[in-house]
Amino acid sequence: MKKIIILAIFILGLSGHAQAAQISLEVSNTKISVGDEFLIKIFLDTENEEINAIDLGILYPALLNLQKISKSESGIKLWVNEPNFTKEAIFLGGGVPGGIKGQHILIATIQAQANAVGDGALGLSPASRVLLNDGQGTEAQLTFNNIVFTVLPQKKNQKPEIFETPSRILTKDYSKPRSFEITISNDADIFGGKSFVSFFTNDLGSGIDHYEIKEGDGDYKIARSPYLLSDQELHSVIKIKAVDGSGNHRVVTYPGVFKRLMWWISSIFK
Repeated sequence: MKKIIILAIFILGLSGHAQAAQISLEVSNTKISVGDEFLIKIFLDTENEEINAIDLGILYPALLNLQKISKSESGIKLWVNEPNFTKEAIFLGGGVPGGIKGQHILIATIQAQANAVGDGALGLSPASRVLLNDGQGTEAQLTFNNIVFTVLPQKKNQKPEIFETPSRILTKDYSKPRSFEITISNDADIFGGKSFVSFFTNDLGSGIDHYEIKEGDGDYKIARSPYLLSDQELHSVIKIKAVDGSGNHRVVTYPGVFKRLMWWISSIFK
């Protein structure tokens, strides 16, 4: 059986260089043929720096078909734009209020399928940026491991390797989306410095279909994270409803019970 050979070529920066960061890719299978599916995981190593934002473009060749981008388990909690892709590149833009530091932080997982014979590579767009959590938006020096691979023909009578994902498995989902947190933030580069709310969760059964938000006594509205708050005084109770593909939902409330109780006590003595 012919095999695909995947070589990881690491482009390394100077050891111990200050204000650096590394983006690395990992693939789930080194033996794939036309029609096979595989996973590409994108990781961040902050190189002992604290990072608060990423803006990445991952380039890929035409011999791959991308199927989905998963944010499950991602260290990036605030997505300025939902992860998306074109026929040539994957775009990931978001951050972590307060910053993040670590060696193997998952950014996203890409599900792809080999659809043509040939050699190709996954690369990093020159416009990609990683920003330090230094209050000035300083760009970290980026290094990247460029993955080169070869796709070989599918043998006759050989069934392609296909992942069983929730979208393919027709089973009933009775479980709520996972519990999550609501974060209130403000940033000069987002909504002109006004306060906004960010949120994210996942659902292992049928996936997240959409989110809804309710501020104070208002009605629920369809929302995407980050969401600009109507009450910039931050005196309203905020409820976020995560709804999965089967209609199950979970509601999370901000602030917590203790802070709401303090609001009530303060209102009595006004």
